Amino acid sequence: MHSTHATSPTIGAQLSFGAGLWFLIGCFALAWTQPALRGESLRSVSGQFLISWSSDRFYTPELTPAERNEGLIALTPELVSLTAEQVKSQILQVLELGDHWKQNIRITLRSSLVEQEPLVLLPTRFADGWGFRLLLYPKLKEAQWIRSLVQIMLLDLINRPSPERMCSPPSWLVDGLWQEMLQTAITNPSMSLDDILAPGQLNTSDERFRSYVLNSDSTSLARAYLKTVQPIALEDLLLSEDSGLNDLRLRHSSHLLFHGLSLTPEGVAGIQRFIGGMSGYLNWQSAFHLAFAQSYPNMLQLEKAWALQIAALSQYNPRRRADMQRSLEVIEEVLTPQAKVALRENELPVYERFSLETVLQRWPSQARDNQVRQMLERLGELKQWTVFECGPLIDDYIELLQGFLEQVPQIGLDPVRKGELPLREGVLVSRTIRRLVQIEKRRQLMANQFRELDRQASAVNLGS
Repeated sequence: MHSTHATSPTIGAQLSFGAGLWFLIGCFALAWTQPALRGESLRSVSGQFLISWSSDRFYTPELTPAERNEGLIALTPELVSLTAEQVKSQILQVLELGDHWKQNIRITLRSSLVEQEPLVLLPTRFADGWGFRLLLYPKLKEAQWIRSLVQIMLLDLINRPSPERMCSPPSWLVDGLWQEMLQTAITNPSMSLDDILAPGQLNTSDERFRSYVLNSDSTSLARAYLKTVQPIALEDLLLSEDSGLNDLRLRHSSHLLFHGLSLTPEGVAGIQRFIGGMSGYLNWQSAFHLAFAQSYPNMLQLEKAWALQIAALSQYNPRRRADMQRSLEVIEEVLTPQAKVALRENELPVYERFSLETVLQRWPSQARDNQVRQMLERLGELKQWTVFECGPLIDDYIELLQGFLEQVPQIGLDPVRKGELPLREGVLVSRTIRRLVQIEKRRQLMANQFRELDRQASAVNLGS
C-alpha cells in the first residue's frame, strides 16, 4: 500500500505530461492544416489596406429584410478589401494622382461595436509618418461606409509629408470629393455580396446599372436639388464641421464648390497643391489661398464666384433638349446597357457594354426581360428632351420592345388557333432581332446624314 501510494503522483504526472504533449501536437497539427480557412487578416491588391477581423460568427453577417430596407450593407473582409481599392482608384482618378502610398491603412471588422457608432477612426504617429486604423462594424449604411473611405484616403494624402501635428481635411472637401467620385465613376464603388461572381457569370442586378442619360453633367443632381432649396452661405459651408451624410443641402453644396474649383485656371492641379500643402499650415485656409491665388487672391473673390454659381442655379434646366449628335449618342447608350462580368477568379468584376441583340440572344431570360423593361422606361424619358427628328425612331424601338415583352408570357402555351405551333422562345427572339436590324439601319442612316450635313456646314463656315 505504501509503495503504491508513493508512486501514484509520478504515474499521474507522466499521464498528465503525455496528455499535454499530445494536446499540443494536436493543436499544432490543426493550426498547420487549416491556416487558410480561418485567417485573421488579408492585404488588398495594392498592399496598402490591411483588413483584419475577429474569428466569430458575426464577421459575415446576414441582413434582415428590415436592415436591407434601411439601406444597410453587410461587409466581409474580402468586400472591404475590394471596396477600399475601388474607392482609392476612383479618388486618384478624380485627383489625377498616381498610387504612391507610404503607410498601411488598417481596417478592422469588430462585431463588438454597436450600430449607433459603426465607425471609429484611430490615427497613430509612427517614426516615418502617420498611419490610420478604422474600426468597422460589419453592418452599416453604404453612404457612411464610402464617405469614411474618402475621409481616410484624404487623411493619408494630406499627412504624407509626415507633419508633427496631424492635419484633417475640412468637411466640405470630404463631401465634395465623395460626390465628385460617385458622379463621375462608371461603377458604384460599394461592393456587395451580389458582386461575388463566378468567372463568366453575369450580374444584372437593377440597382447596379448606371444611367448616363440624365446625368452627363457630374453636378446635375447637385444643381437640380439646390435649385429647390434655400442656398447655403459660403462662410457657413466652409466652416461647417457637419458631414453631408444627413444634410443634402450641405452635401450638394460641397460638391458644387469642389467641382467649381476643378474648372478654375488652376484646375485639378490646384486641388492637388491644396491637399499636398495643407499639412504645412495651422489651418487649411492658408493652403487653399496659396493653391488658388490666381483665381481667388482674397476671400471676396471666392464669395463672388460662389454667388454667381448660386445665381446660375435658377436658370439650370437638366431636361433641355439636346442637339442631334447628343440625341443619337444617348439613344445608343440606352440600347447598350452595362453589366458586371467576372473574367477570372479572385478579381473584381468588370463592367462590359452589351448590344441589344446580345441582350436578347444570350442573357438569361429574367435578366433579359428586366433589362428590356429598363430600356423602355429610359426610351420614354428620352422623348422629352431629344430632338424632334428622333421621335419616330424612339417610337419604333418602344413598339419593338413592348411587343417582345407582351409575347414572352405566351412562350410554350397552346396556340389560340388550331394548326399553329406553340410560340418558342428562340422564334420570338429571332423575329424580334430581324425587326431590330431594320430599325438599327435607320438609326445608322440618320447618323450618317447628320455627319454629312455637319461636315458641309463646317466647310461653309471655313469658306466664309
